[in-house]
Amino acid sequence: MKELLQILTEITGCSFISDLRTRPIAARLAQTVDNVADDDYSPGEWSYALSYITGNNLSFHSVEEAKNYIRHMKSL
Repeated sequence: MKELLQILTEITGCSFISDLRTRPIAARLAQTVDNVADDDYSPGEWSYALSYITGNNLSFHSVEEAKNYIRHMKSL
């Protein structure tokens, strides 16, 4: 199985994982996050991925909490 950051890169149309940090992709993430099944990745994997993307130390207790965070992001 691919890492979550790889999946998010693909579904947002980015060329590289690092593009997730440099491009304004919050709207695309919010629109596509439900394409990733809840049971495919743990809350820890979502925490790691979103910490990388935002540059903030984030910790989520559930996948739904992480997805809600993405849905409510205004910009990165």
